[in-house]
Amino acid sequence: MDSQHYRGNIGSAVVLETTKGSNVPYLKIRIAVNDSYVDSDGQQHDRETFWLNTELWRGLASRAAELFKSGDPVIVVGKWRSSTFEVEGKKRTRNYFVADTIAPDMAYADVSGVQRIERRAESATPAQGREVQEKPAESGSGFKEPETENPFE
Repeated sequence: MDSQHYRGNIGSAVVLETTKGSNVPYLKIRIAVNDSYVDSDGQQHDRETFWLNTELWRGLASRAAELFKSGDPVIVVGKWRSSTFEVEGKKRTRNYFVADTIAPDMAYADVSGVQRIERRAESATPAQGREVQEKPAESGSGFKEPETENPFE
């Protein structure tokens, strides 16, 4: 199943917990996803709020618990999962979203006073064998500048 993304506001307490026995950190949060549309008269209409039951695991959960609080605007990327269980002899299914990543929604987040975010050491190496070419300090060492101009300069 492909990853999906949602943007919304954290609508629950952000409390880091650990699994019993193996002490794996996890975070269960609810994200309020609000959708709206503009009609043919130019009027904006809000649709019903969708509550996204979201789980974060391990290092992602630990970092998110330090960074986020209830009400924060976020973007999450992940996959839908389901689990089946029995309650009083009746089969029940629980659907939930497992986040691969979570980030502040920069369109709405207040980032005043936020310091630059540094990359973690274990993610500093190229992923899955992709090579990273850095510009050397000296000229003539084989680094080739892109032939197109930067449209943002």
